[in-house]
Amino acid sequence: MGDGMMQGVPGAALPGSGFESIVPHRAPNELRVLILAPAGRDSAAARSILSRAGIETTICTSAAALCREIESQPGSLLLGEEALTPPAMAAVEDVLRRQPSWSDLPTIVLTGPGPDSVTAANAVLKLGNVTLLERPVRVASLVSTLRAALRARNRQYELRDRLALLTLHAAIVESSDDAMIGKTTEGVILTWNQGAERMFGYTPAEAIGQSITMLIPPERLEEERAILDRIIHGERVEHFETVRVTKDGRRLDISRRRSEPSRSCARPTAGRTSSSPRSRTSSGTRSRRSGTRSDCSSRRAARIPRSSACAASSSVR
Repeated sequence: MGDGMMQGVPGAALPGSGFESIVPHRAPNELRVLILAPAGRDSAAARSILSRAGIETTICTSAAALCREIESQPGSLLLGEEALTPPAMAAVEDVLRRQPSWSDLPTIVLTGPGPDSVTAANAVLKLGNVTLLERPVRVASLVSTLRAALRARNRQYELRDRLALLTLHAAIVESSDDAMIGKTTEGVILTWNQGAERMFGYTPAEAIGQSITMLIPPERLEEERAILDRIIHGERVEHFETVRVTKDGRRLDISRRRSEPSRSCARPTAGRTSSSPRSRTSSGTRSRRSGTRSDCSSRRAARIPRSSACAASSSVR
């Protein structure tokens, strides 16, 4: 099913495939600060200070305008305490609650002098990632606080981009005609795509959580143990030929390939194995399995992203 088009934000197309990158395009104003501080000349003064520090800003004239701008994913909020009336607080709280899972928008609230007010306490409680700055604020304190907030926000955007790339990789793996199987270094199956289901006959529910040995003939078990041991010790496993067994007992001659393993078991490099299965006939001769390719170099298998588990991954073609 490699001809299915995956819609997303325009990006670099993957050569020889029907997929396009869904990694979000970095907007030039993702690190701007939204200012809503209606008291006196706070908004203008803050904008002037931050502009001199090289920080882009947008002044919002109302809570409604602020909420509209938040939808476009800014870098941080700078709010005057007096702007957070109960209706405004509720509106901002609602829009922040609808942030994507990777997002935790930094919010700086300028408070009055003295003990924290009820408004400030509610801001901390309801708006999440809040820093309180007591007026009068030193210029250096305001700039350093906003810069720290924007650095944190930039890390959130990096996480967003990584998640988008992982989603793309997962979609490529799942829709591939190749069988791609992820497993731990103990041989427990973690991932099982549609290609694996078609090739071996097991559904994901049947395969995930089981030992990879369910696919391995008894005489090949030592081979698999040796491969896993080499991966654990950071060795490279090259392309090799082997045999696997389907759910209905047929034996498939396959050609496996792995990417270079990680040196750390805590951050493994997912690998790939390509295979062109041929089912054996009862006479001992081999016949091509319909719908598969015998030339392993004719199409590159997709690289699976790294996982958080200590895993070795393979794909079977």
